[in-house]
Amino acid sequence: MHHRTRRLAHAAHLLAVAIIAFGFVACADTPVTPDFIHSTQGVALQDNTLSGDALHPTSTVFPSTNEANIELGWANVQFVDVEVGSVTLAFDQPRNFFACFEYRRDEEDPTYPDDNFNTDVTDGLWSFTCLNGNSEQRTITANSTVDIRMAFGAETDERFDWTRFYVLSLDNKDQCKDGKWQELGFRNQGQCVRFVETGRDSRTDG
Repeated sequence: MHHRTRRLAHAAHLLAVAIIAFGFVACADTPVTPDFIHSTQGVALQDNTLSGDALHPTSTVFPSTNEANIELGWANVQFVDVEVGSVTLAFDQPRNFFACFEYRRDEEDPTYPDDNFNTDVTDGLWSFTCLNGNSEQRTITANSTVDIRMAFGAETDERFDWTRFYVLSLDNKDQCKDGKWQELGFRNQGQCVRFVETGRDSRTDG
């Protein structure tokens, strides 16, 4: 009991720090509209659904799904666009109380392995963003996958477990041919090939 009390106190401290550091203010500079603009990269679009892929069944801790939340008008995340090495997602909390979304890249380890603001969640705490009656678009970089869950904030009955979105991988030089390098944002085919061979992204480093 004493150990659980200390964990609760530590979780409360982390939440207080988050409120001060982040102010729970979303990046409102990029408003979300119903007209989601999807990438022209066909393979990635086939992998990504609007609501993502639920990785686990519902449970007492996570009684909802992201797909159900979209249908019910609850806090949710939706696929917007995908590029090589990143996926853009729209986070939405239409109601006037906090909803917080953790995000995990390529099944990385948690930022805080022993704590989560929801003490019923025992696998740790990942990076997160919180909204309150607003929306934001966020581009998250990864090599292959980005997972989102809502474990704290919001109403208990709308929390959902890890939901997966996919990043476009560029691992074959043939993907650079026939003008496809232009669709990927490279200045020429050679830059695209160099990315495949070395991982160096000339779109950002010149």
